[in-house]
Amino acid sequence: MSSKLSKETQQHCTHLLDMLCQDANAEVFLEPVDWKAMDLPDYPDIVKNPMDLSTVRKNLNAGVFGSVDEFVAQIQLIWDNCKLYNMQGSHIYKICERMEKVYNRELGKFQAKIGHANSHPSKRTTTQRKEEKNEDEVTA
Repeated sequence: MSSKLSKETQQHCTHLLDMLCQDANAEVFLEPVDWKAMDLPDYPDIVKNPMDLSTVRKNLNAGVFGSVDEFVAQIQLIWDNCKLYNMQGSHIYKICERMEKVYNRELGKFQAKIGHANSHPSKRTTTQRKEEKNEDEVTA
């Protein structure tokens, strides 16, 4: 399947992935969760659609994404899965929150570069919606 993303957009997606993978907190998100080796037998029962940065990269390189929204959603799934499985306040949950914050900051830059903005509220991240609400309160 060939990608519907332009070559330039695909390059920007690759750059965003590279930035995430190089982050000091990225290590636990680089490869699929090896739930058997980690003795997490309930992981596949709780996390129905596992995702990691290497899988996102493979999908990007294989032309799986038909839109930027699909690419963005797959990365967001990593953070959502982590928060679903891990207890709030745990070490891994806090790492996930830091990574998601970095991701949201870089996503804003990424979207500005490609001239893409998610206008549909359900497709924006929780952090983006909170920031918009804060901006609205400041301007009101």
